[in-house]
Amino acid sequence: MNGTEFGSSDNVTYVFPRKARPATVEDSVNYCLSTVGQTIEIVCPGDASFTTSATTILPGGTIDFFNTSSAANSYAWILDGTVYSANG
Repeated sequence: MNGTEFGSSDNVTYVFPRKARPATVEDSVNYCLSTVGQTIEIVCPGDASFTTSATTILPGGTIDFFNTSSAANSYAWILDGTVYSANG
């Protein structure tokens, strides 16, 4: 997977992590240099989105954030690297 061997039998199973980049899988026959590759696209079923109560505020002001995500099974509210709320 992406240059790292993850199996040596005829058929193998690979579990993709939750966050992954497109992967390239290659299969060679009898250690020959001829290879066949296939790119696998990891598609997340959900769509992360949110709305806010305002788009501009004065210093010290407050904005409310509203989750409008679809098909999500977990969430995390992160601002400047700090997690304020999360589940899952």
